[in-house]
Amino acid sequence: MQDLGSLGGTLSIPGSLDHFGSVRAINESGEVAGTSTLAGDEVWHAFVWSKGTMIDLGTLGGRTSDALAINNKSQVVGRADFSPDSPYHHAVVWCNGSIQDLGMVDPCQNSTATSVNSANQIVGGLGVCTDDPKDPTYFSAFYMVKGKPMVDLNTLITPASDIHLTDAWNINNRGEILANGKLPDGSERVALLVPIPSGR
Repeated sequence: MQDLGSLGGTLSIPGSLDHFGSVRAINESGEVAGTSTLAGDEVWHAFVWSKGTMIDLGTLGGRTSDALAINNKSQVVGRADFSPDSPYHHAVVWCNGSIQDLGMVDPCQNSTATSVNSANQIVGGLGVCTDDPKDPTYFSAFYMVKGKPMVDLNTLITPASDIHLTDAWNINNRGEILANGKLPDGSERVALLVPIPSGR
Protein backbone atom coordinates (compact mmCIF):
# COMPACT_ATOMS: atom_id res chain seq x y z
CA MET A 1 0.00 0.00 0.00
CA GLN A 2 1.30 3.43 -0.94
CA ASP A 3 0.30 6.77 0.53
CA LEU A 4 -0.12 9.16 -2.42
CA GLY A 5 0.10 12.21 -0.17
CA SER A 6 -1.78 15.49 -0.54
CA LEU A 7 -1.39 19.02 -1.89
CA GLY A 8 -0.64 20.33 1.60
CA GLY A 9 -3.97 19.75 3.32
CA THR A 10 -5.27 16.91 5.47
CA LEU A 11 -7.67 15.40 2.90
CA SER A 12 -7.06 13.83 -0.49
CA ILE A 13 -9.42 11.45 -2.27
CA PRO A 14 -9.78 9.77 -5.67
CA GLY A 15 -12.29 11.66 -7.76
CA SER A 16 -14.25 14.65 -6.48
CA LEU A 17 -15.20 15.76 -2.98
CA ASP A 18 -18.87 15.68 -4.09
CA HIS A 19 -18.98 12.50 -6.23
CA PHE A 20 -17.73 9.62 -4.10
CA GLY A 21 -17.54 6.27 -5.89
CA SER A 22 -19.04 7.39 -9.20
CA VAL A 23 -15.93 7.96 -11.28
CA ARG A 24 -13.07 6.21 -13.03
CA ALA A 25 -10.17 7.79 -11.18
CA ILE A 26 -7.37 5.41 -12.22
CA ASN A 27 -6.18 4.44 -15.70
CA GLU A 28 -4.35 1.41 -17.07
CA SER A 29 -0.98 3.09 -16.42
CA GLY A 30 -1.72 3.44 -12.71
CA GLU A 31 -2.18 7.22 -12.88
CA VAL A 32 -4.69 8.55 -10.37
CA ALA A 33 -6.96 11.60 -10.63
CA GLY A 34 -8.42 13.14 -7.52
CA THR A 35 -8.95 16.14 -5.32
CA SER A 36 -6.96 17.38 -2.34
CA THR A 37 -7.25 20.22 0.09
CA LEU A 38 -4.42 22.73 0.21
CA ALA A 39 -2.72 23.89 3.41
CA GLY A 40 -5.37 25.12 5.86
CA ASP A 41 -8.07 22.86 4.34
CA GLU A 42 -10.21 25.78 3.12
CA VAL A 43 -9.42 25.40 -0.60
CA TRP A 44 -9.17 22.25 -2.73
CA HIS A 45 -7.65 21.54 -6.13
CA ALA A 46 -7.73 18.73 -8.65
CA PHE A 47 -4.59 16.60 -8.88
CA VAL A 48 -3.09 13.86 -10.98
CA TRP A 49 -0.67 11.41 -9.38
CA SER A 50 1.80 9.96 -11.86
CA LYS A 51 5.11 8.14 -11.42
CA GLY A 52 5.32 8.92 -7.73
CA THR A 53 4.43 12.60 -7.94
CA MET A 54 1.18 14.43 -7.12
CA ILE A 55 0.65 17.39 -9.44
CA ASP A 56 -1.68 20.31 -8.67
CA LEU A 57 -3.85 20.83 -11.78
CA GLY A 58 -4.99 24.31 -10.76
CA THR A 59 -8.21 26.16 -11.64
CA LEU A 60 -9.59 28.52 -14.29
CA GLY A 61 -8.94 31.50 -12.01
CA GLY A 62 -11.30 30.71 -9.16
CA ARG A 63 -10.61 29.07 -5.82
CA THR A 64 -11.38 25.38 -6.31
CA SER A 65 -11.32 22.51 -8.79
CA ASP A 66 -12.21 18.81 -8.74
CA ALA A 67 -10.92 15.93 -10.88
CA LEU A 68 -13.45 13.20 -11.57
CA ALA A 69 -11.92 10.84 -14.12
CA ILE A 70 -8.83 9.99 -16.16
CA ASN A 71 -8.51 8.06 -19.42
CA ASN A 72 -5.66 5.97 -20.81
CA LYS A 73 -4.27 9.03 -22.63
CA SER A 74 -3.71 10.73 -19.25
CA GLN A 75 -6.50 13.23 -19.92
CA VAL A 76 -8.24 14.30 -16.71
CA VAL A 77 -11.75 15.75 -16.62
CA GLY A 78 -13.68 17.52 -13.89
CA ARG A 79 -14.68 21.04 -13.05
CA ALA A 80 -13.08 24.29 -11.95
CA ASP A 81 -14.14 27.67 -10.63
CA PHE A 82 -13.50 30.32 -13.27
CA SER A 83 -13.70 33.44 -11.11
CA PRO A 84 -13.33 34.22 -7.40
CA ASP A 85 -16.39 36.46 -7.79
CA SER A 86 -18.72 33.82 -9.27
CA PRO A 87 -20.50 30.93 -7.50
CA TYR A 88 -20.49 28.87 -10.71
CA HIS A 89 -18.03 26.41 -12.25
CA HIS A 90 -17.28 24.98 -15.69
CA ALA A 91 -16.38 21.53 -16.94
CA VAL A 92 -12.70 21.23 -17.82
CA VAL A 93 -10.17 18.85 -19.31
CA TRP A 94 -6.53 18.84 -18.25
CA CYS A 95 -4.07 17.54 -20.82
CA ASN A 96 -0.29 17.89 -21.20
CA GLY A 97 -0.09 20.38 -18.36
CA SER A 98 -2.79 22.74 -19.62
CA ILE A 99 -6.43 23.30 -18.63
CA GLN A 100 -9.25 23.78 -21.14
CA ASP A 101 -12.58 25.37 -20.26
CA LEU A 102 -15.29 23.23 -21.87
CA GLY A 103 -17.97 25.84 -21.24
CA MET A 104 -21.63 24.95 -20.84
CA VAL A 105 -24.93 24.79 -22.72
CA ASP A 106 -27.16 27.89 -22.46
CA PRO A 107 -29.10 28.69 -20.35
CA CYS A 108 -27.30 26.50 -17.77
CA GLN A 109 -24.83 28.15 -15.39
CA ASN A 110 -22.81 25.13 -14.15
CA SER A 111 -21.16 22.20 -15.89
CA THR A 112 -19.12 19.25 -14.60
CA ALA A 113 -17.31 16.63 -16.71
CA THR A 114 -17.52 13.16 -15.17
CA SER A 115 -15.99 10.79 -17.74
CA VAL A 116 -13.73 10.77 -20.80
CA ASN A 117 -12.90 7.86 -23.10
CA SER A 118 -9.93 7.22 -25.37
CA ALA A 119 -11.74 8.85 -28.33
CA ASN A 120 -11.90 12.20 -26.49
CA GLN A 121 -15.66 11.87 -25.95
CA ILE A 122 -16.69 13.55 -22.70
CA VAL A 123 -19.91 13.36 -20.70
CA GLY A 124 -21.13 15.07 -17.58
CA GLY A 125 -23.83 17.21 -16.08
CA LEU A 126 -25.24 20.71 -16.37
CA GLY A 127 -26.79 22.66 -13.52
CA VAL A 128 -28.82 25.78 -12.76
CA CYS A 129 -30.53 25.44 -16.14
CA THR A 130 -33.73 27.11 -14.87
CA ASP A 131 -34.57 29.47 -12.01
CA ASP A 132 -36.47 26.76 -10.12
CA PRO A 133 -34.45 23.95 -8.45
CA LYS A 134 -37.64 21.84 -8.42
CA ASP A 135 -37.95 22.03 -12.21
CA PRO A 136 -37.19 18.61 -13.78
CA THR A 137 -34.86 20.34 -16.27
CA TYR A 138 -32.88 22.22 -13.60
CA PHE A 139 -30.18 19.58 -14.26
CA SER A 140 -29.31 18.00 -17.62
CA ALA A 141 -26.71 15.58 -18.92
CA PHE A 142 -24.24 16.70 -21.58
CA TYR A 143 -22.07 15.14 -24.28
CA MET A 144 -19.20 16.52 -26.29
CA VAL A 145 -16.37 15.34 -28.49
CA LYS A 146 -13.10 17.16 -29.06
CA GLY A 147 -13.44 20.00 -31.54
CA LYS A 148 -17.24 20.25 -31.30
CA PRO A 149 -19.52 22.21 -28.96
CA MET A 150 -21.04 20.73 -25.83
CA VAL A 151 -24.65 19.62 -26.31
CA ASP A 152 -27.51 18.64 -24.02
CA LEU A 153 -27.55 14.83 -24.22
CA ASN A 154 -31.35 14.82 -24.16
CA THR A 155 -31.40 16.39 -27.64
CA LEU A 156 -29.50 13.43 -29.14
CA ILE A 157 -31.86 10.64 -28.08
CA THR A 158 -33.72 8.88 -30.91
CA PRO A 159 -36.58 8.23 -30.50
CA ALA A 160 -37.33 10.82 -27.81
CA SER A 161 -37.83 9.47 -24.29
CA ASP A 162 -40.01 10.41 -21.33
CA ILE A 163 -36.87 10.16 -19.18
CA HIS A 164 -35.11 13.51 -18.80
CA LEU A 165 -31.42 12.73 -18.33
CA THR A 166 -30.03 14.77 -15.45
CA ASP A 167 -26.46 13.42 -15.33
CA ALA A 168 -24.19 11.26 -17.46
CA TRP A 169 -21.67 9.36 -15.35
CA ASN A 170 -19.55 7.19 -17.61
CA ILE A 171 -18.70 6.72 -21.29
CA ASN A 172 -16.77 3.68 -22.45
CA ASN A 173 -14.52 3.30 -25.48
CA ARG A 174 -17.49 2.11 -27.59
CA GLY A 175 -19.28 5.37 -26.87
CA GLU A 176 -21.88 3.76 -24.63
CA ILE A 177 -23.05 6.14 -21.91
CA LEU A 178 -24.38 5.38 -18.44
CA ALA A 179 -26.71 8.10 -17.20
CA ASN A 180 -29.54 8.74 -14.79
CA GLY A 181 -32.71 10.74 -15.15
CA LYS A 182 -36.28 11.36 -14.08
CA LEU A 183 -39.70 10.49 -15.43
CA PRO A 184 -42.49 13.11 -15.42
CA ASP A 185 -43.91 11.61 -12.20
CA GLY A 186 -40.56 12.15 -10.43
CA SER A 187 -39.44 8.51 -10.54
CA GLU A 188 -35.70 8.14 -11.05
CA ARG A 189 -34.13 5.82 -13.60
CA VAL A 190 -30.75 4.54 -14.77
CA ALA A 191 -30.30 4.65 -18.55
CA LEU A 192 -27.84 3.06 -20.97
CA LEU A 193 -27.33 5.02 -24.19
CA VAL A 194 -25.94 3.15 -27.19
CA PRO A 195 -24.66 5.02 -30.28
CA ILE A 196 -26.67 4.60 -33.47
CA PRO A 197 -24.43 3.05 -36.15
CA SER A 198 -23.57 5.46 -38.97
CA GLY A 199 -25.73 5.02 -42.04
CA ARG A 200 -28.88 4.18 -40.12
